[in-house]
Amino acid sequence: MGKFRVYYVDAERATNQNESLYHVLDDHSAELEEYYEAIFNSDGDFFTDRLLETVNHEINGFNVLIIDRLELLPHYRKKRLGLIILRHLIDRFSSGAAIVAIKPFPLQFESVRSENHKKWRNKLALGEFSTEEDLSNEKLRRYYAQLGFNGLGSSPFMVMSTATLPPDD
Repeated sequence: MGKFRVYYVDAERATNQNESLYHVLDDHSAELEEYYEAIFNSDGDFFTDRLLETVNHEINGFNVLIIDRLELLPHYRKKRLGLIILRHLIDRFSSGAAIVAIKPFPLQFESVRSENHKKWRNKLALGEFSTEEDLSNEKLRRYYAQLGFNGLGSSPFMVMSTATLPPDD
């Protein structure tokens, strides 16, 4: 059907153990470092004002679920399964998280990392998608907004508060 990758940032535990959230995320990958800069204040103690405004200050806690990837094979597309799967990922992995974050990025614009990655990309048939990056990105943003994600200012990220997560249909 496809693949997904999520990260759970246990910010409360890191803070209680005097660990730098920046280092926790940066040590894992440069991509997660970008989330830090968009979500947490530079001191790492609180969410940014921009994030708090985006979720109307409705937050229960400090932990973050990051949905990093969702890849569906062609047969499973155009059936709203992406939204269903995202919702199930949130339900399954967001326990204790205050925020769910995602960075919409059309996979057809991602660079090929390895031969195995190239084979998987061929199975995904990414050539079927638009070659206009801005249009593709906006389409993904509208798609994720259907689930309740909101743009995080001018950043490339979208977030939702688990405190206001709508009931599963």
